[in-house]
Amino acid sequence: MIALHRREPRLHRVLFEEAPLPPSLRRRLAQREEDLASRVADLLAGHPDLEVPDAGLAGYLLVRTVEGLVHGFILHPPERIDVDEFAEEVVRLLHRYLRRLPG
Repeated sequence: MIALHRREPRLHRVLFEEAPLPPSLRRRLAQREEDLASRVADLLAGHPDLEVPDAGLAGYLLVRTVEGLVHGFILHPPERIDVDEFAEEVVRLLHRYLRRLPG
């Protein structure tokens, strides 16, 4: 996700923050996110080490969290955080979320 957003950060900023998106493109993006969230939910539901009470909700939250964090990081990069440090911390955040779900 980070590599995708980093390819053309200026173009990405214009497309997602300044230019209006046609409704058909918004629908396609929403459908892709929904499909990805569903795939993540399937992976969570089948994972032997996790007890996810609602895999659909967890999948949605994971996809939206990663998208939001990466989008913000690439478009408005903090000065003192490098991309590897950022990626590691996002993974740590999501890992902690998944490990704490049952309780």
